[in-house]
Amino acid sequence: MGTNRHVGRARVRRPTGRARVDRAVGTAQTPERAPTGVLPAGDEPPPPVFVDATGQRRRRLRRIAYGAGLAVLLLLLLLWLSQLGGPVQPAP
Repeated sequence: MGTNRHVGRARVRRPTGRARVDRAVGTAQTPERAPTGVLPAGDEPPPPVFVDATGQRRRRLRRIAYGAGLAVLLLLLLLWLSQLGGPVQPAP
């Protein structure tokens, strides 16, 4: 059934041969026949955690996002321009 081999100093019995595959026993329930449960619906949904009716938070975040995007764009532009200059030769 198996062979004895050494792994380090310990003797290990490892199975050899083919895996046995047998018939399936029983059947699994299909999703159509699986039991289901119904969650009870509440009277009212819970109130929102945070509401910014003035819109100041949105404007501030939009300005920060535009500023960060502009900074990344400028850095990429500088990187691209540095590549156009060609290699720099060392001084003799």
